[in-house]
Amino acid sequence: MHPPEGLAQPLAVLYLHGDDDEQLSGFEVNCPHFATTPHGNWVTWGYLNGCHNQMASKTDWGIEFSWGSCRGGVSVVANFFSGLGHEWPGSLDSNWDLEHRPTDPISFTKLAWRFFDSVGKRE
Repeated sequence: MHPPEGLAQPLAVLYLHGDDDEQLSGFEVNCPHFATTPHGNWVTWGYLNGCHNQMASKTDWGIEFSWGSCRGGVSVVANFFSGLGHEWPGSLDSNWDLEHRPTDPISFTKLAWRFFDSVGKRE
């Protein structure tokens, strides 16, 4: 539950979180020295990766935060989804896309593969 003091090498991070997800509630009790809010986690990974620039962009489904100028050129990206709980959009049991009707429906699976594909091209 404690963040590492440092990283031996930079690590690309993709953080996905619904703003209605309550699964993180109790982490603060178990680890008071770690920023365990969703935004705090993203910030912590940016600092651990030696990143320098924070960027934010509004999307049809929420907001995307990203770090730039990270050590080793790694990506540190956080996507926060408005009205999403602890489900996985694009899965067979999720109705989030139907309920929120974004103009750009999102699939976490496609989003994750797009992120990992971009990570491989940076090396």
